[in-house]
Amino acid sequence: DKIRATGSTTDGLTVDSNGIVDMPNTKIYAIFRNTTNVTAGGNITAWEVPDTGIYAANIGETFTHSSGVWTFPRTGVYRVIGNAGIRNTSGDSLTAAVLQTTSDSGSNYVTIAYQACGSNGNFNEDGNLYLEALVNITNTTTQKIQMGATSVGASSIIYGDSTYSRTTISFEWMAPAQ
Repeated sequence: DKIRATGSTTDGLTVDSNGIVDMPNTKIYAIFRNTTNVTAGGNITAWEVPDTGIYAANIGETFTHSSGVWTFPRTGVYRVIGNAGIRNTSGDSLTAAVLQTTSDSGSNYVTIAYQACGSNGNFNEDGNLYLEALVNITNTTTQKIQMGATSVGASSIIYGDSTYSRTTISFEWMAPAQ
């Protein structure tokens, strides 16, 4: 069975013979991985869609970025998750990652999520930084998000790789804009 809006030729809801419900255009999910090691603070810019094996990276509409500044495909409330695989070297007290938003097309950014890992000891430390935020996007032209690195020093890195995912950002559309 199919349900369509009056006068529309697009299916709004389909129920197959097994009772599985499909509601196209109600799901948006995308994940991207960083392909280059980050060795200094700043915006992470080397993102790609994972393409290894049977990786399902995108459902629904497409996200775009320019120099690591992400544009949302439509308005709505999004869950944004950043994961940063890090190597904190001996003597470097802190390596951190942030999610930052702008409402003025990038003139000003506000940090909405921050995680750090560090050691004052004389050893190398691998870790993972987890960032999560819900953002309410009411204007896809001016409201953007970026993931960045801060306090990366000595020989510390935020990992990048084009074969498997070590540092990622993902987006999930949750509901209409509030």
